Amino acid sequence: MASYFVTLGYDQLRPLTLSARHYDSHHGIPGSVLQETPTATARHVNTQFTANWATPALRVVGSYRELTQHYRDVQSVTRYDKHYLQVARQLDLEKQWSLRQSLDVALGGQYLSESFFNDDRLQPQSSLPGISRKTSAVFGRGKFRQRVWLLQSDYSLAYRLDHVDGRTYGSPHLALAFSFDKYVYADVTANYAESFRLPSIDALFWSNDVFAIGNPDLQAERARARDIQLSVASKGRVIITMQVRRFVNDVDGMIFWRQRFDGKYTPVNLARTRIDGTETCLMVSTSDQRFSAQYQRTKQKPVNLSRAENYYGQIIPFQPDHSERVSLTLRLWRCKFEYTYGLTGARFIREANTKSLPAYHLHDLSLEYQATLLGMREVFALAVYNAGNSLYEILERVPMPGRSVTTSLTIQL
Repeated sequence: MASYFVTLGYDQLRPLTLSARHYDSHHGIPGSVLQETPTATARHVNTQFTANWATPALRVVGSYRELTQHYRDVQSVTRYDKHYLQVARQLDLEKQWSLRQSLDVALGGQYLSESFFNDDRLQPQSSLPGISRKTSAVFGRGKFRQRVWLLQSDYSLAYRLDHVDGRTYGSPHLALAFSFDKYVYADVTANYAESFRLPSIDALFWSNDVFAIGNPDLQAERARARDIQLSVASKGRVIITMQVRRFVNDVDGMIFWRQRFDGKYTPVNLARTRIDGTETCLMVSTSDQRFSAQYQRTKQKPVNLSRAENYYGQIIPFQPDHSERVSLTLRLWRCKFEYTYGLTGARFIREANTKSLPAYHLHDLSLEYQATLLGMREVFALAVYNAGNSLYEILERVPMPGRSVTTSLTIQL
């Protein structure tokens, strides 16, 4: 596997910031199930340009993104040489007002144009014509603050309207927060939100290949989320923070990649699902941020409640029952060292819950060094992912990469 990325930015035109990013990854494809040859390769090229105009009251962001995917194996029994290109142009606008000291209001809009192209080099007649989709949205939100003695209360209300493919979707969001800041800092926050998620264009129109096949009948997801969170933090030179969050998410039409009888995956909608769980987080840090440690655990139960299916009450595949994360950060002089440990629990891979993949552990390390040469600021970074070289699978018999090392150099002019 070989990959590299280049990021360029220019921030001397403030409040205008320009940036460009290019990422190129080239690697082989595990073929234990797909009966591919060692020559099977995949290449992903991601390019993005962004212009950001930001002031305290106005933000305008324009971006252009291009993702190219190339899958090729010309020696296998089922030869293929397929190119996919996704192009996205996006414009975001947001204006903010502060009315008195207790009320903030924001209005904005978004425009997104997406295009998808497929080119089958070996079977040109199977290539799809260009597909395009345009999404426009407007939104508004308000936040009211009130303080009564030692208790601070915040009330937030937001609403967003999205128009796409001749349909309009409304997404409200309501949040209530109460905080206390005296000997310790404590707050309670409750949220209710409705949202929708469109299926990606490639999920709709992915050309039939040895991996997957798209589903043009795929519908959008609709979700209703409720959560409540309690947070308590100490004060002093060492800050200890404890957070507990309880959440319940109901999703109608959840997009799920179902494995077919021939081993290929295709996206389908699950009529009704529910994911409920608890997140617990413990953080310890010094007031100067030279040292910080964090432990986070998520326990969840994702259940298929679609009565039209034969799997009512079963756990949704590929959703871990629990996950844990530990991170340590140490800053000394010009260096920053980070260690991250992640545990992903067992995941069912059959809708009947008859087979599962075991839990896996990952260890990541990173080191950054900052320097100043010739009036320029440089940051050298070295990262080791999956330092323990763990063997694990996201899909059955498709092993994930082992240990990998990346380096980067950032120069700020």
